[in-house]
Amino acid sequence: MLDTLSTFTKMIDRFSGHFQRTRATEVYPNQSPLSCLDIYGAVINTQPDVVIEVGTSHGASTIAIAMALHDLGAPLSMFTTIDIHQGLWHGSTRTVQSDIFDAFDFSPIHTLEQDFATVNPEPLLYCKPEVLVFFDAHDQPNQPSISKILIDNWFPLMNNGTILFHDFTLVLPDPANFPGLPDNTSTATHFSGKQFAGFKEIDTVIPWLNDNKIALTILSDSLIKFEVKK
Repeated sequence: MLDTLSTFTKMIDRFSGHFQRTRATEVYPNQSPLSCLDIYGAVINTQPDVVIEVGTSHGASTIAIAMALHDLGAPLSMFTTIDIHQGLWHGSTRTVQSDIFDAFDFSPIHTLEQDFATVNPEPLLYCKPEVLVFFDAHDQPNQPSISKILIDNWFPLMNNGTILFHDFTLVLPDPANFPGLPDNTSTATHFSGKQFAGFKEIDTVIPWLNDNKIALTILSDSLIKFEVKK
């Protein structure tokens, strides 16, 4: 087993240095070493039968999930990551694999380069008792809500689902008093009294949790977790 926090720190530093050198337009990292550790820990604790990631991007979270499955002795073939563009992920593995993960084979991971709205969940979830979903994609104005697609089409197929949503920032006591929030930031209050700010999917997910009286757990770095059960 690798020293996970140290490894994640090296990985994020390497990604950051790579994008600074290449002057990439995307701001990276969108994960921190601690958020990667939380994702890793959620996989270890859940011991899922299948893992679905929605929003691969550069793949820091993808690597965290893969490391957890490796340390559980689980095959990486049970892991599917979905993004409309997978080129960033394929480039990222080359960036870090040469020295940080020199003996790690990421190739068994299923990478779907596809719009999430067009993915059929049934083959991925069929007869899987424990499902873990890591969601790091964002609803866009005037487009179908991918978080609603997850709720309406994927959740009913899960016997036991552990759901992680990234970019749900806890704001207290009032989002209006939280410095640095852009004008287009979505905000919503969970029935527990916790207020969150982030992207547009907050407008869908928090009300759904409230309607179904589903508790959530706050993990570090804008990461929340909740469970879906039949």
